[in-house]
Amino acid sequence: MDFIKHPMENKKDFVSLKQIEERLSSTKRVYKNTTRANKYGTDTQRGINPSIEFNYHSAVKRIKELFTILPNKCDRVMVILDQKQEPLNASDLYCIVTSTFFFHIQCDVLNNYKVEYLFYRCPLEEQIMKIIGEELLKSYSTEKVQQDDFPAFFKRVLSVQPERFIHLLDYKP
Repeated sequence: MDFIKHPMENKKDFVSLKQIEERLSSTKRVYKNTTRANKYGTDTQRGINPSIEFNYHSAVKRIKELFTILPNKCDRVMVILDQKQEPLNASDLYCIVTSTFFFHIQCDVLNNYKVEYLFYRCPLEEQIMKIIGEELLKSYSTEKVQQDDFPAFFKRVLSVQPERFIHLLDYKP
């Protein structure tokens, strides 16, 4: 994608970036859905939620390796968010976003962990779907409704996220 030169060269939306940094450094804390799920979830939820999270991380590791084979630098830019640590975010746990793929895990208000994914002309879609199936995430995953303009969405993500969350994966042909 021609709008991504290098992660450090993207035009930043400094107003939004400042708001995100303020949110991330907030001393306020919301009650996390994961806390409620650990305390009040059913025995099944308390057993399965950690497995879903473990399998999500396992899948992310494999997916990141897949993206390293792409020769185009722009295709290897990945935003990696640990939203579990965000003080004002009640439901989101983790998220990765590339110019062609979105992968996200959250805990809803009913104590269920859910994985969402979205492809946009992703050259690795078939391999990623295989990983999602092998990691037993298919049962707990939903393909998101298509983003109207995924390239614009990704460009916006790059413009508002702090650079520490934007990674250029090494090329490993």
